[in-house]
Amino acid sequence: MASWDLLLIYTSIILVGYAYWWQSFLRPYHHWKSQPVHPMNKTPNVGLSILIPFRNEAHRIEPLLKSLQHIQFPPSAELLFCDDHSTDSTTAIIEQYRAHFTVESRILALPTNQNGKKSALQLGINQSKYPVIFTTDADCTLHPACILTLLAKMESEQAHLVLGSVEYLWSDSTPEKSSRNSPLQVYQCIENAVLSAIGWVESQKHNAAVANGANMMFNKASFNELGGYQGHEHIGSGDDVLTLEKFLLSPNHKVVHASHSNAVVYTAYETEFRSFFNQRMRWMKKTFLQKTQKTALKQTLVGLFMISVWVITGISVYRGTYETLAFVWLGKLLVDSAGVHILCKKELPNPFVVALVSALQVLWLPLLAVAAATIPYRWKARPYRA
Repeated sequence: MASWDLLLIYTSIILVGYAYWWQSFLRPYHHWKSQPVHPMNKTPNVGLSILIPFRNEAHRIEPLLKSLQHIQFPPSAELLFCDDHSTDSTTAIIEQYRAHFTVESRILALPTNQNGKKSALQLGINQSKYPVIFTTDADCTLHPACILTLLAKMESEQAHLVLGSVEYLWSDSTPEKSSRNSPLQVYQCIENAVLSAIGWVESQKHNAAVANGANMMFNKASFNELGGYQGHEHIGSGDDVLTLEKFLLSPNHKVVHASHSNAVVYTAYETEFRSFFNQRMRWMKKTFLQKTQKTALKQTLVGLFMISVWVITGISVYRGTYETLAFVWLGKLLVDSAGVHILCKKELPNPFVVALVSALQVLWLPLLAVAAATIPYRWKARPYRA
């Protein structure tokens, strides 16, 4: 058998494995999302504290503050803005909106000897009045019924932690879809859809793969019982997935996801590569620090697939076996395109940009993994290694 035939067989095997990886979360997630969602029968009567940590968000916090004016709150609720040593006018902007909120609001300032998002959140938790905590980010906007929907889910399922979805808003205001196809935006659209699906499927196996602290609700007593942020308080991020991991690893605490379309928080795309890169560095570093290593193993296998594509490409070019070269790249593109079509039906990107993103991903993911393992990053003007 010719050596290029062996290469073609190997290529076929890894493409089948890649397609199997896609369907391993596509099928169960699509089935779950297609189930009918029952509306709320009554307003939950549970006290709720809403925590919003912030640091120098003057340029983008107003959409959140405007959305909070239209939120449907439970009878007992409060807004806690937790200031992580901001040096801009964020606090002054919040003060301008406080009179328009329908619930009590407070601005809490971190002591000088503490800093970071987890410290800001812990300050809010310590000073909160109510038994249920909801966390979101200062650069988000909330669906008016998001909080009540999550509360109803927590109450009906007798859950200790509930996760809602986070969806992207297009960064431009142009209604034409053709203007919404920059590769960076499309990549984030696809990535978010994939991570949402993987996060739900893996959580059913008690594996904390993905979580987003911009739309998370939990029982305060359970959070404290599990040790809160202890054990990862030194890590720049991870207030979401590492907290989820603690709940999933506990046999006495229940985690659920809210599939209702109202249980959503919106955030803007990253429009600059540098900020996008630093954000993905934070996300990748969290994976290396998890106790449930199934997530790291599966990400490693995906990374090995990407590396294999480049190895096959190099060998094919060197030997002139261009049919194998075409097979591996077209095979990946077809698998990705099918998965994207299923996951992104509401905002289906331009197929040519999907093809470009699919190709760039082969280089991007291995480089990101190496960078996350070896170099520091900056977040909120602070350097971090973990």
